[in-house]
Amino acid sequence: MSDPIFVGIDVSSQTLEVWCSDQSESRQFSNDEAGIDALEQQLRQLPVGLLVLEATGGYEFEAAYALQASGLAVAVVNPRMARDFARAMGLLAKTDALDARMLAGFAQVLHQHPQRDRFIKPLADAQLQQLQALVLRRRQIVQMLTAERHRLRLAHAAARPSIQRHIAFLQAEQDDCDGEVSHHVQRHHAELARVLSSVPGIGATSMAVLLAELPELGRLDRRRIAALVGVAPMNHDSGKLRGHRAIM
Repeated sequence: MSDPIFVGIDVSSQTLEVWCSDQSESRQFSNDEAGIDALEQQLRQLPVGLLVLEATGGYEFEAAYALQASGLAVAVVNPRMARDFARAMGLLAKTDALDARMLAGFAQVLHQHPQRDRFIKPLADAQLQQLQALVLRRRQIVQMLTAERHRLRLAHAAARPSIQRHIAFLQAEQDDCDGEVSHHVQRHHAELARVLSSVPGIGATSMAVLLAELPELGRLDRRRIAALVGVAPMNHDSGKLRGHRAIM
């Protein structure tokens, strides 16, 4: 039986930088349907033990679920966990290829963890994938609005009407997207939405993001969810010293 191979993928909006533990350099694929299909075909031929990606604001959704649907074990980790691992290993330089290599090393460590399976991402159903797509689209619209508002402040008078029209269009798109997200949440995630809305400070947007990016909600207890997100208070004890608990 072949030794397992561990895969790290550094994700951006445009590309997937992939490092396999049995190789000496990374390979790059486009972060779209064609690129993900090509990557899937390559990885399905290998004895992959675990594949790790960082959560990157939704740009990892399509790759993560396509690869998991093909039968691969996929873990989407909190960026803080990945950074802490890199520091512990002395990996201070940062490029896409080095990040992918670091994530492949992280995959090997997680694979040997006694609670390995809690890091494996649940396979999304059609409703969750639709919500994730809407949340990602809303984030993209907000980013475009922010960029246009910055441009407006510095724009020549001749260009300002065009920018203002685009801002108005994007605001209308954001309103439409918010409506679609709200309708989807109430139709498909009503019970979880009811629980989340009872928490002070959780509004419609935060609720949708939590439901989209934490499909483990409702399946893991609060301590595991906090650890998964990276906000669980950590002990600082040594010998007889009992330090303050803090979020690292």
